[in-house]
Amino acid sequence: MDGLQFVNKFWHSETRDAEMQRLRKQKHAAHSNVHRLKRKIREMEVARRLLLVAFLATAHANSVLHGRIEQYVIDMDNVSDV
Repeated sequence: MDGLQFVNKFWHSETRDAEMQRLRKQKHAAHSNVHRLKRKIREMEVARRLLLVAFLATAHANSVLHGRIEQYVIDMDNVSDV
């Protein structure tokens, strides 16, 4: 084996290790991103459920208020007819 072949094998193994290290870092970054995105999905799901509850409560309160206003108008019409 001459010197050029030896150096070539050395650099091949060195660059392969560097490449593997780079790929490991990319894999770690991808796993971190997946974890962050899954956490964000859970938070958004909770927020969606809270918004739905708030919407339903508001819709119910609006319906009750609408009924009371209708009753008040009917009562006022009865008073004015007397």
